[in-house]
Amino acid sequence: MVFLTKTIQRVTRYPLLIEKILKHTIVNHPDYQYIQQAYKCARQLNERINKQICEQENSLHGYIFDELLKLNSITKFDKQRQLLLHGFLMKVSSGKELLAFLFNDFLLFSTIKTSSNNWQSQLFEPKSNLQLKLYRL
Repeated sequence: MVFLTKTIQRVTRYPLLIEKILKHTIVNHPDYQYIQQAYKCARQLNERINKQICEQENSLHGYIFDELLKLNSITKFDKQRQLLLHGFLMKVSSGKELLAFLFNDFLLFSTIKTSSNNWQSQLFEPKSNLQLKLYRL
């Protein structure tokens, strides 16, 4: 795993390195257009890598989330579902703290069953003992 991480870290540095080369290359140099192309390709590659990483993380989060919170059959984990945002919200009327999950197809509110100070680090861990409870408004 470390090997793969180092490779990706190296690839993500290429646009920065190529951009520096581009800045120090005069515009009428015969290789200038090729350096520009290389820079554009490196940026596009990074965008694709970032998109794939986000999709994989969202998919993993969905499966782990499905284990944290038992949902009924209608809202069970869908492979197309993506987690867009999550965080705490405060209910104004009661002052109750809710954990909100915004997916591409619905918004879910929950409370944390188990008291834990470091819930954020446990939230998407596969072997977490954190438990969530569906909150009904």
